[in-house]
Amino acid sequence: MLRWIFAASIVLVFSADRQAYACVPTSKLEERNRKYDLNGDGCIDARERDLLRQDLAILDREEKLKPPKLPKPPAPELVPYKPVPFFIVRDAYPVNAVVTNDEKISDAGALVSYTHDRIAKEWTLALKGAVAAGVAWDRELTNGIEGVSRVAFMAGAEFDRGFQNNSANTGSASAKAGFELEYFNANALFLRQYFRADAVYTTDYDGKASLFGFEGSWQPMSGNDGYVGKTTAIAWDAAGRPRVWWEFRPTLAVDYFHVADNGVFKALKTGEDYLWAGLKLKSSLIVERPLEWLFPDLTTKAITLEAKYFYLYETLSGRKNQNIDYLQLTASYPIIGDFLFAQVRYTNGNSPRTLVRQDDVYAGLTIKIGDYPTSPTSAPVIEPSLPRGTPR
Repeated sequence: MLRWIFAASIVLVFSADRQAYACVPTSKLEERNRKYDLNGDGCIDARERDLLRQDLAILDREEKLKPPKLPKPPAPELVPYKPVPFFIVRDAYPVNAVVTNDEKISDAGALVSYTHDRIAKEWTLALKGAVAAGVAWDRELTNGIEGVSRVAFMAGAEFDRGFQNNSANTGSASAKAGFELEYFNANALFLRQYFRADAVYTTDYDGKASLFGFEGSWQPMSGNDGYVGKTTAIAWDAAGRPRVWWEFRPTLAVDYFHVADNGVFKALKTGEDYLWAGLKLKSSLIVERPLEWLFPDLTTKAITLEAKYFYLYETLSGRKNQNIDYLQLTASYPIIGDFLFAQVRYTNGNSPRTLVRQDDVYAGLTIKIGDYPTSPTSAPVIEPSLPRGTPR
């Protein structure tokens, strides 16, 4: 820019009054332009002035040939915390992280069944599920590499109840409230880690029992080089479409409860504290269009086979019969979209929190309502395309 100011000043001096000035004294010029005084007489005469103008013309052409400087695009406006409400109905004792970004999640729905024996004039209503509502935020990482990337606060209830008109009701109901964090680290073994803590109050069918405490968990999720905490395609058809998916979600869990009144939960003792620590595991197979292998022209939906197993050791007493040893196997097939499912379910073991013994089989319908919250603001982590069979 200064170069053009200097050149303009020379032209102005030359053109202002060509008759009045035979030459321009070099003392009035900048050092860089004094080189045009070829004869060293201390001024720029007409011939030397023409040479200067030729050089300016060359510089002007070079300047015009340069690509134009584009203005910098405005920086995108970041919204560090943008709340997204959610409401979900699922199976009781869920394992999945709420703020997971996994595209394909297997989770059983809530069980609702009703039977009526008109001869004996008896009816039975069974409910087993979880309801949760809350808000989730997606957080922009300042360095894009590591930090808390998602936050959720939620409250809800879990129920594992049976109601009968001619006999005592059974089961438990729990109120829960807590939060969940997703910790992202692009350079760690686990790309995402989920930390959750809930305050929980549990009672029995008539409200006499009183158990209160907290539940904490940690669930890892691998990146491209692992299978942990995600759903991965493991088999394809001839056209290259995924046909079988495998899901594996391990969770480290710590549950603490104080029993103010054991009510009908006779495996617990009034006035005692319980601290359970161990694993909650979940594994699923999702088989897309299962009957098309035998009947190519038949369009069918996916069958989901799921196993859920909890083993938590009671650390304060060490008594074997007070450990949580809980197994649930399910097979589900969608009837109406992602809402209504036909399901066969087998449950065996000591129920979490109450240690109520279960050994039952259920065949009927289950329901799911709502979706897990998706990322509202952050751009997803773009991982490179990998060969077929690589975990996603």
